[in-house]
Amino acid sequence: MRQYDNLVSFLMDDPPGVCPLPIRPTLSNRGRFSPADCMGRFSIFREHGERILMAKLPPHPLDWPELIDEYTLARLQVELGEGIEIDRAIVEQAIDGLKRITPSSPSWGYWGWLADPEVEARLLAKFGFS
Repeated sequence: MRQYDNLVSFLMDDPPGVCPLPIRPTLSNRGRFSPADCMGRFSIFREHGERILMAKLPPHPLDWPELIDEYTLARLQVELGEGIEIDRAIVEQAIDGLKRITPSSPSWGYWGWLADPEVEARLLAKFGFS
């Protein structure tokens, strides 16, 4: 979020300060959209003929940080099955990250329903938390 605030400040200041570009992907600025999704699914272009649609590459956690949360929950389910004690804070942090995903995320179809508190409670119960 700090990178976004720096960019807005740079654009609004007169005279502009130090240019904050390029904006680097971090875990704190999670909302990203794939150009292929924007163009292919939502018909959003900067200009017509701007690009040819890119081939879809497998999702990478650097581009989609919610994949780390997804992997964390999968790992914790395995540990739970092996009888290892699970930390509730880690589960809640992963769920919170998955609640902030965007519709173009590769995880949207599976985790997009987490905004419902009942669903979140059932997921926590799956890990043994009430």
